[in-house]
This record gives sequence, C-alpha cells and structure tokens, in this order.
Amino acid sequence: MRLRPLVLPSEISGRVWLSAMPARAERWEHFLADAHEAQLTEIVCLTPWHEIASVSPSYGAALEAGGYAWNSNGWLTN
Repeated sequence: MRLRPLVLPSEISGRVWLSAMPARAERWEHFLADAHEAQLTEIVCLTPWHEIASVSPSYGAALEAGGYAWNSNGWLTN
C-alpha cells in the first residue's frame, strides 16, 4: 500500500493516511485500489487546484467528475 498511516493519540478515534498526490507518480488505478483498501471517506488536499490540474491531470479530472466513495475537501485557492 502506498498510503502511510499517521499514528494518532489513543483518545482520538479514526484513522489518517498520508500520501503523495494521487496519480502524480503512480497510476490513478493504483490510488483507487489503495483508497478502497483503506476505506477512505475523506480526502484533504493541501495543493492548489491549478497545480493538481497541471501535474496530475487524471486526478484533477476524477475530482471534477466526482462519484467516488470519498469526499474531497480542503483545496488551497492560491
């Protein structure tokens, strides 16, 4: 799995996974398989939208199309 777990304090429930930008250095299908295996429900992206569209067009197109089991939130606007 290319997702890396972030260890949370014991009093915090849930899981957090860290990853490079999907489909930038790997195939989009690999990220989808990892997301399914990790049962992702939310994605927070700290990369500005214009950069996503530029360096990972398949990820950008997927975000625009929607329809995935997870929500995408948190894009920077600058």
